[in-house]
Amino acid sequence: MADSVRVLNDGSTSFVKPLEEEMSIHTFLHKLTNTDVTEIVYLQSQDGNIYRSTASSSSESNDPMKPQLAALQPYIQRDISWMLDAVGSTAEAVNLWIGSSRSSTSLHHDPYENIYHVLSGSKTFTLISPIEGFWLDQQFHQPSTLQRTSDNNDLKPILDPPPAHKVPWVQSAQFPPTISPLIITVTEGETLFLPSGWWHRVDQQEGSEGLAVAVNYWYTAEIYPDRYAFERFTRRIARESGRDGVIPNPEDLEEDESGHLDDSDGVWDSGVSGEEWDPEDWGR
Repeated sequence: MADSVRVLNDGSTSFVKPLEEEMSIHTFLHKLTNTDVTEIVYLQSQDGNIYRSTASSSSESNDPMKPQLAALQPYIQRDISWMLDAVGSTAEAVNLWIGSSRSSTSLHHDPYENIYHVLSGSKTFTLISPIEGFWLDQQFHQPSTLQRTSDNNDLKPILDPPPAHKVPWVQSAQFPPTISPLIITVTEGETLFLPSGWWHRVDQQEGSEGLAVAVNYWYTAEIYPDRYAFERFTRRIARESGRDGVIPNPEDLEEDESGHLDDSDGVWDSGVSGEEWDPEDWGR
């Protein structure tokens, strides 16, 4: 499982990002459905591979506003009408996901309102509310990326070169007894609304065609001052009570004496919450 924490050979931990490769759809489907292929492949994007509202910083196209899968736009609607009415703006990104039961998504949360629609197969979401998230053990880890080795073409995590900010992530897949996760299975034709800030882990099962296919819509989440203040207050209380796995507030770093200032490696210069990462920063 990429986009997860692994223990390296030297005993240190690293947040491992996937190897990204371009291939024909024929090659991709062959690798995805052929049981003799040991590598796990997954079609995914974080910057809107069908529609996007802003230019992609990683695009190799002459037109950074043109998504890689723009040819599928006639088959995928640009927006969810009721969501467009609710938030008053178009989706920041519309992404297509194609995979199999061999791939899963590690526990994380996003700073977007998420509409997730399953086209084939099923997706099982393990959900944790934002307030329960303070019981999770989230630590900073050096980022690395899977690369092919020169000798046998196997995949190996290679630490990212400087400057590479450490990434806050939950390593353990086990939940403490204080957390009561919700488990929801979304089947073909069903849609899940996943609010901003909710933690989620995703597993999937193939449909009749041997694929798990979904499309999701990311909408900008409105920041409410009262909720923002409550979240900061709760985070500070959790830290004061000894919850070292809770990422400190940026404004508390100068007061913090537990070493988290060095661990954060300067990432707190950003104006967002320490747990809210632009997906393009780490490639989930």
